[in-house]
Amino acid sequence: TDTVKKYADFNYDHGFCNKGPEKKERWWKGPLYCGWGDQVETGAKMKINELNFAHQEFYSKLSDRLDELDLHPTAMIIDDKWQGKYGELLPDPKKWPDMRAFVDAQHAKGRKVMLWVKVWNAEGLDADECLTLEQQPYAADPTNPKYQKRLRETVHKLLSADEGCFNCDGFKLDFVNCIFMTKELRTYEKNVYGIELVKRMMKLFYDAAKAAKPDALINNSCSHPYFAEITDQVRI
Repeated sequence: TDTVKKYADFNYDHGFCNKGPEKKERWWKGPLYCGWGDQVETGAKMKINELNFAHQEFYSKLSDRLDELDLHPTAMIIDDKWQGKYGELLPDPKKWPDMRAFVDAQHAKGRKVMLWVKVWNAEGLDADECLTLEQQPYAADPTNPKYQKRLRETVHKLLSADEGCFNCDGFKLDFVNCIFMTKELRTYEKNVYGIELVKRMMKLFYDAAKAAKPDALINNSCSHPYFAEITDQVRI
């Protein structure tokens, strides 16, 4: 722990990285409950793909089970695959006929609700929102104005308490650390690749989330202090 702190402080003190905001919400510290383990276990027992259990009825039962066990997580994470399409990033209406009702019910129990996100995945995106590899759409492009607009609007719909929105409370961002380095990669904005492309994606999510809900939690797997200014919690 001391070594990690000294390394981070070295980067901050020399201006290589910026510290994150000082304000930390109590609920961010957990305990957090993630439904992935139960999805996998249930899928294995029933010999059904675990992705099929990311639906409202299953998570409602998990919520009731937490109550039965007298467990009180500060948040519940809905995991893979609540989305209809990964890139489109909206609830599958067949799995989640009323996600807002589920979220409001969790809030009534004193729990926040977070959503698992498969970052970069282009499923459901238009070709002109994607970075390309060998002239073919390959992944979501955070430098692309059309994708930026889509993501800001989608994040608002997912996190805002406004009418017609889902009122969720943050994201567990997965696959963030997939870094694209090949020379054949083409982004909307030229010469953005590698770690800088990752940071662009992270900043896009972070800024959109905070605009929709200031206390939203951004959890991800980028642990370097370079990402401290655009993340709230590291998953290790």
